[in-house]
Amino acid sequence: ISVAWATLEWIARKIQARTLFATHYHELVKLADTLPGLANAHLAVDSDAKKGTLRFLYELRPGPTSDSFGVHVAKMAGLPKAVVERAWQVLA
Repeated sequence: ISVAWATLEWIARKIQARTLFATHYHELVKLADTLPGLANAHLAVDSDAKKGTLRFLYELRPGPTSDSFGVHVAKMAGLPKAVVERAWQVLA
């Protein structure tokens, strides 16, 4: 998280470049309150927690997301079932 934080600060303050910065660190959303030109956005999703399904809607929405889908994405990426199951346990 410290590297991501420092990178965002450097981009916003030093090079001031338009950048799409994707992260799962929810702690970083508060930087939009202090860094010039920084804004939060998220991809809309359709999810069913009971079924464990997730579908990205390819729609960019303003503001941070209130949910984290890291384990869903790991499953979609093909990580071994044992790793995904353990990740659910750790998350709980």
